[in-house]
Amino acid sequence: MIPDLLPYHSYDPDGHVFVQSDGSLGLAWAVTPLECETLSETALGQLARRIEALLGLLPEGSAVQFILSSRRNVDLSPWLNATPESGLLRDLAEARARATGAFEIRHEGSRFAARSLRCLMTLRAFPRWHAPGMADGLKFAFRGARTVEEKFLGEYAEEKKRLLERAEAAENLLGQMGAGVRRLDLAEFRGEIHGLLNPGRPVPPPPDDGDSLLREGLAFTTAEIEAASISLGQVR
Repeated sequence: MIPDLLPYHSYDPDGHVFVQSDGSLGLAWAVTPLECETLSETALGQLARRIEALLGLLPEGSAVQFILSSRRNVDLSPWLNATPESGLLRDLAEARARATGAFEIRHEGSRFAARSLRCLMTLRAFPRWHAPGMADGLKFAFRGARTVEEKFLGEYAEEKKRLLERAEAAENLLGQMGAGVRRLDLAEFRGEIHGLLNPGRPVPPPPDDGDSLLREGLAFTTAEIEAASISLGQVR
C-alpha cells in the first residue's frame, strides 16, 4: 500500500531533480538544525526575517515540507575530528563522546537519552506543462514523434532551470543563517526515505537497478493508515 502512495518516478542526476508520477519536479536537502536556545531577541528577529525571505523564494504554488526525526545513535565524529589525533585532549574527547552516546536517565516512567536530530527538507514544484494542440498533431503526422519529444524536453529544461535557480538562492540563504544544507542525490535520498518508512529495519535499501520506478524498493514495513496518524510496525 505504501509504495502505491509514493509519488517518486525517476531521477535526473543533472541538478539532483526528482521527477514525480504526476509531472511535478522535486528536490530534497539534508539540513542541520539551528541552535536557537541561546540567541538574543535581536538575533531571533533576524532569523525570522530570513525564514520569511526563504519562503518568498519558493516557486508559486509549490509545496515544501520539513521532516524532523531523531535517532538514538549520536554522531559525534565531526567533534572528534576537530580534536588532536593523540594526547590528553584526544583521550578526553573520546571519553566524552562515549559518555554522551551512552547517556540515559529515567524520570517519572519516561526514558531520556542522548539523540541526534535530522531534518529533511523537500520542495515540490508543479510546472504547467503545455498540452499538445493541433499544430503538434500535424507535426507528429508529418515529421514523427521526435518533434513532440524535443518540445517536451525543451520545456522540461526551462522548468528545471527555473527550479534550480530558486533552489540555489534558497541554499545560499540557508547558509547565511548558519544552517548546514546539502542537496541529496539519488543514493542519499533513497537511504533517507527507506529509513523513515522502515524505522525498525537495520538493513539498507536494496541497490537501485536503474530500471524500476523510484518509488519501488523503499517500503518493507507494514503500515496502518488512520485518519490522523500512520503506524509503521511498532512506530506510530
